Amino acid sequence: MNFRQLLITPILNGFIIKAGCSHVVVEGGHEVLLKKLRRYYEKPRETEIEYQKNSIDAHVIPDKEPERADADVETRDSGEPTVDDALNY
Repeated sequence: MNFRQLLITPILNGFIIKAGCSHVVVEGGHEVLLKKLRRYYEKPRETEIEYQKNSIDAHVIPDKEPERADADVETRDSGEPTVDDALNY
């Protein structure tokens, strides 16, 4: 698995880590941050799954890809929906 780019921002009582479109708050000092980063480095996939499963908003993470809203829109020669198709839908 490839690692996500991490952006670490210090805050008053810890750090905010931005990983992709997710944000994780780490409360505590540098030692806590390093412990969390070490775990991610050693087991990135398992760490991401754990954070997603235990997040306070886990109910908003879909179990599967949502169906495309334009799935029933007719297409033209290029195979892609046109603006007219979308407006007439």
